[in-house]
Amino acid sequence: PSSDARQALTLRAEAERLVVVDKSSHTAALLFIKDAKTIKRNITEHWQRITRAVDEMKTNLLNLKRQDLEPVERAIALVEDRALAYQREEDRRVREEEDRRRRDAEREANERRERELAEQERKALEHEAQSADLSEREELFVTHIVLGDSALVAARQARFKDPAAAASRLMKTAKILAAISGRQRARELRQQAEAIKAQPLDVVTAKPVERQVGKVSGTRTVVTYSAVVDDADKLIDAVCKGDAARSVVMPNVVELNAQARQLKDAGLFAAAFPGCRLVKHEGIAG
Repeated sequence: PSSDARQALTLRAEAERLVVVDKSSHTAALLFIKDAKTIKRNITEHWQRITRAVDEMKTNLLNLKRQDLEPVERAIALVEDRALAYQREEDRRVREEEDRRRRDAEREANERRERELAEQERKALEHEAQSADLSEREELFVTHIVLGDSALVAARQARFKDPAAAASRLMKTAKILAAISGRQRARELRQQAEAIKAQPLDVVTAKPVERQVGKVSGTRTVVTYSAVVDDADKLIDAVCKGDAARSVVMPNVVELNAQARQLKDAGLFAAAFPGCRLVKHEGIAG
């Protein structure tokens, strides 16, 4: 311990007894402050002499530690960059291959649908071909029957002279019945084709692409995020406009203290820096 420490023990008691009421007691207070600060400096210097060696040793140890770690950290960073670069390239390859497989599966599904629709249309045309030898009025009669009209209405629409008799005769005629059946079946096939078109493509899920990356127990890829301020003024302008959160900036207390020392006036300081207050602290140097 410092030899001045014994004096320090009595300072608190002396300070509590000291009362400043006149010139003489004020002088005594100033002398007390001067002597107490001298004791403080002596104790501080005493411990600085003792801790200097420890501080220097700590600095040297940290330097030695840094020298030992630096080549290892450089080696880790070098290989880590290469490993991550490979992983990124492999991820890109996997994404591109999976995209290619997806496109191929969609193309195959679309081709299957087109073949199915073409087959539906071919069958529909075959059924419609059953009425190829009908007359113009018979064609019109069949068309209205397929649309849902009654035989009598269909005969009228086809402009037969005796619609009732024509309707009865036509609905017993084999070629008319075959044409109606064929047309109805063709209509059903085309409705089915429209329903198929409205359905989503039945894409066969492609086999996942295997990532060609190594695995070592105890290692894993981690992602961390941090921020770098490239243009402080631009950020501050955004905060002022309300486009960025206020929490991303904080007052520069060092600069505010410098401004306070320069202005030395609470009113001027508050006017220049809203939300801030100048604090005046008086002390006695010695």
